[in-house]
Amino acid sequence: QAFLANGLDSLSPWLRACAAYGLGISGKHQVVECLSRRLALEVDTYVRGSIVEAFRRLRSTDAVPALLSLYHTESDVQLRSAASFALGQIRDTRALPVLLAEVSGAGADPPRRLAAMTALGDLRDPAALPTLASLYENPDFIFRNSALAPMVKIGGPDAIAYLLRVFEALPVRQASGKMDDYRLLTIVRNHPSPDSVKLLEAVGQTHGDHDFREAAQRVAAEIAETLRITYQTVNG
Repeated sequence: QAFLANGLDSLSPWLRACAAYGLGISGKHQVVECLSRRLALEVDTYVRGSIVEAFRRLRSTDAVPALLSLYHTESDVQLRSAASFALGQIRDTRALPVLLAEVSGAGADPPRRLAAMTALGDLRDPAALPTLASLYENPDFIFRNSALAPMVKIGGPDAIAYLLRVFEALPVRQASGKMDDYRLLTIVRNHPSPDSVKLLEAVGQTHGDHDFREAAQRVAAEIAETLRITYQTVNG
């Protein structure tokens, strides 16, 4: 560990990046301090990205101040997006205002907004639900559908309530309503949980399209069976 920490001061950017990678996979949260110090001084974009990735792997809340500082000052879109992912996976609520502001910023770079949406799903804070739900009014279907997966990941009664409102609003869309319905069904299927089952059972009773109600009920049954088998496998 000391050898790797010393490597952060190497004259070679490649060696500094390798040292950051090694510290990241070490799993030792004590290394966050030396990585944060290096990040504040580092000018090489690749090395900075390696340090952010190390923070993501370590998932230590001690890295949040350094990541937030980077987020506020960094001009490189990819690095800001990487910082979003790291903040989401660390799951510290100090990141919530920053990520919400990024998602809500209409003039923000689209990849940054999409990265922040993904991070909000990883953060799993219900306080993000109103902002994510409001994005479903965006005319760009990429933003609409990118907002749904984080809501499903957040889960819980509040997420179910917001997602039901989205489902209820979809049938009134003339051109894209049914297509969006089935995209949403796919997203829910890809995030199986008891909340997913409750959501689809509710949709299966209330949705205006008969075929879609049946599809929702089938997927709910599939997810319930998957969860049952998983539970039996884990618990013998």
